[in-house]
Amino acid sequence: MLDQPSLNTIKLQIGYDSAYVKQEVQRQQNITNLSHESNRLIDEIVSFEPRSGNDFEGITLLYKKIFNYLLYKNKQHIIGKYSNIQLTTSVSNTIEREVAAALESVLPRAGLRPFVALTTPEKVAQLCELSNIVIGIRLFNRDIGKGGVGLESFSEIINHPARNLINELNSEVAEIMEQSDRYTMFFNVLSELPDPGAAELIDYYKQELTYKRQFLIYILELKSDVQISEQNIDGLQAKYENEITELKSLIGNKSSIPKDQVYPRFDSLSQIYSQLLEEKNLAVLRSELFRVLLEYKQSMTNQ
Repeated sequence: MLDQPSLNTIKLQIGYDSAYVKQEVQRQQNITNLSHESNRLIDEIVSFEPRSGNDFEGITLLYKKIFNYLLYKNKQHIIGKYSNIQLTTSVSNTIEREVAAALESVLPRAGLRPFVALTTPEKVAQLCELSNIVIGIRLFNRDIGKGGVGLESFSEIINHPARNLINELNSEVAEIMEQSDRYTMFFNVLSELPDPGAAELIDYYKQELTYKRQFLIYILELKSDVQISEQNIDGLQAKYENEITELKSLIGNKSSIPKDQVYPRFDSLSQIYSQLLEEKNLAVLRSELFRVLLEYKQSMTNQ
């Protein structure tokens, strides 16, 4: 029968790998669910054909479908499982007002006739761009304190508690490596000891070292992922701040805003924000995996 350290090593491997797989399956399912609903709303729009350019009821219905799509995209980050923002009636109503105002600014109802004439791929591309621009407008308004309700602020994402994980991982790496080194030193001088102990005890120590090394492998894998993520966040942070600065310079207190210059930046701002959110969500998931490892750490013999 396997002794305790061997059992603990197997439990660690099964427990951690199972937690990782379960987490990844749930993450992918969440992405699939959000994407499915988004694609459904897009299909409703591109497949809808007003009878003519003068079909007021048809144009109005199409405009409503576009609004519903944009509303979903603006609530998508809250609908996802990683947001702490509560979608109350008040928050929902405010988001609707902000999205309606942004839509009217970017694509007035009168501008739908050219949209109707586009091909399906062109419509899809324009809808995705429109969504990013509307979200970008709301992100900018949030930054200057004039809107963006329901969107996590840039500072909240950048300073999320999960980003402290790298420090916790570094601490664990140092601790486990120190313990493992003591075991290794013992085995290096084992042949020189006059009375090294019973063979069963020596084997027990080897099993413990195997456990610690397996634990260290998982910690180092997490640390590597976190380091890459931190580099990504640093780069995205610089890009986001640059876009905000450029937008403030372009918009300022001007009565006439150069749309051909600001819209691409709103688009870019939204895409950067989505990438930042994804990195934050991954940081939360890695923190959960780290907690799983800490639970198994209690099974190790303290040396």
